[in-house]
Amino acid sequence: MVLRYTFFRTLSLFIVYLLVFLLFLFGTLDEFGIISAGHFENGFKHFSFAIICFLATIFVFGAIIDLLNTKQIEVYRDRVVKRVKIPFPMQRDKVIYYKRASFLLASMGISFSEAKTFFCWPNKNLIIETSRFKKEDEARFIKFLAQISGRNENEFLRPFETDGTSQKLIKE
Repeated sequence: MVLRYTFFRTLSLFIVYLLVFLLFLFGTLDEFGIISAGHFENGFKHFSFAIICFLATIFVFGAIIDLLNTKQIEVYRDRVVKRVKIPFPMQRDKVIYYKRASFLLASMGISFSEAKTFFCWPNKNLIIETSRFKKEDEARFIKFLAQISGRNENEFLRPFETDGTSQKLIKE
């Protein structure tokens, strides 16, 4: 099964990511003194806010590139492959095998990982924003995951909020 993001749904998420990116970029530029909008009195607060804004800016920029550079998602019986349009050093075609995979549900989609933790995002995680699919494609994808994993379809529906815990994809 080959799945693609729809244009207008991708555009809407791109605009949200862009606004968040600009917000954190503004915070980074402000805290490093490039522009001035007022600063914290405490040096540690100033430094920690600058570092957090800088890292969040990089993270959101990576999410924008990931969203725009996704060509298609190929779903097979034993793996899922995310193909990219232009390969970058940190973003190439990613393959996750179901046997070793864990998944984490989010409000916009599902994240697969073969790593023990989800904090190694750029290399080991495969984020599929199922909210960017057509409704029929999202339903087919959820039904397929339920078949493969032996779980109920309701376990793969996008939650309004998540507790942040990952689960093994294949029930043992």
